[in-house]
Amino acid sequence: MGLGGSKKPIDSIIQIYISMYLFATIIGTYISSYFQIPLISILSFNVADGWCTAETQGVGAHCFGDFYYTLTFLDQSNPWSTSVNPYPPVALLIFKPFELLGELFPSSQFALFCYLGFLIASILSIPIHLFFTKKMSISYSILVGMLILSSTPTVVGLDRGNLVVLCMPIIYFFLHYEREGDIKRSFIFWMALVLIKPQFALLGIIFLRNANVKSAFSRLALGFSLFCASFLIYPTRIIENLNAYLKQLVSFQDYGSLGNVFPVNISLGSALSLVDDFNKAMFAGAAQFIGILLLIVTIIVVYRSPATLSKSIVLPTLLLPIILPQTSWHYYLIALVPFFIFAITNTSDSKVGKDTGNENTLSNGLQKFSQVGLSVWAVLLFVPWTAPWNVFAASNANFGSSTISMHWVLVIWSLPSFLIGSLILTEFSKRENLIGLTKAAK
Repeated sequence: MGLGGSKKPIDSIIQIYISMYLFATIIGTYISSYFQIPLISILSFNVADGWCTAETQGVGAHCFGDFYYTLTFLDQSNPWSTSVNPYPPVALLIFKPFELLGELFPSSQFALFCYLGFLIASILSIPIHLFFTKKMSISYSILVGMLILSSTPTVVGLDRGNLVVLCMPIIYFFLHYEREGDIKRSFIFWMALVLIKPQFALLGIIFLRNANVKSAFSRLALGFSLFCASFLIYPTRIIENLNAYLKQLVSFQDYGSLGNVFPVNISLGSALSLVDDFNKAMFAGAAQFIGILLLIVTIIVVYRSPATLSKSIVLPTLLLPIILPQTSWHYYLIALVPFFIFAITNTSDSKVGKDTGNENTLSNGLQKFSQVGLSVWAVLLFVPWTAPWNVFAASNANFGSSTISMHWVLVIWSLPSFLIGSLILTEFSKRENLIGLTKAAK
């Protein structure tokens, strides 16, 4: 049954997705067993990741490293002065209750399980909301919840214990309220994103659509002020802390090595560096210029877009904070999950050309092509493909010893490709609609 109870094309897409997921899982089980490589190491990171006493605080040999690592500097008056720490104050504050639980139960996994339960509960708020807003039936909401939890970015995010998992429902609710025209609530959720992961401030570009400069500027200025005010959480030496954080933010851009397949860095710089590795080219040096160009073009396209929030402007705007930072790990793909939910539940995009009597235009053909492209892309992004380099490409001089899956390279290259493609599609659709309106007026 479809989203509203009747058979729809999305049913077939989901059935194909589930079939591909089961196929990939079966293949992954064989590969993991036969070559004795932990499945999670093929998709995410090393099982023995440190930062805790694994026997008493972890799960098996795993510590969910980003969780326990963050606890090491929470109590410092300036948590950005010593360790590598890209988290802003509010993000650190979220860890405090779990630090207290860790102190109350020092030799157990209780704090860890509470943290992971908190992240999972936040994810499940999405299908719950879809059901209560009548966007999906209860069976479909449960199915979507399971698909979200089992998607590769979610698995990686939970495996690392990273707070980026919390950003998924926040992005979902931001897009929901922005689509509904609820300016206050959309701003609240956008602000929450900025306070946890500042790169998501780039989603504020969405405020510019329909040339709404005044409103966008006021919201962005307020957001900047609130972000600076959040450093009052560490009230001693506020200016010094802010400067230390900004230095951390800049230096963190060099934390992830470019042109390597592990750890998986999905930034634009990494994508171009990998092109250089395979083709002996020199594209990586232009990464900053290309990134700035993509940012400017996206701003212009969104500025010239109508007030209706469409997936063709949501996608490039969502991709910017994922690929523009020079260090961007693959769990940031979790931000794309709300986009696909938005695309499924947003019916306005499917009406292109129909209101203008222009049903058979090339624009409609491109829309259908983009739907197929997005479906294939979702299979690449969210299905746990397991093709370790050391199994399938051991002869590769650069990456042949790595156990990480080869498909991540395709994922990395796909991100800027879909960003550029969505911008082109948006501009072409606007041009076709204008021609259709002109013909209808005549």
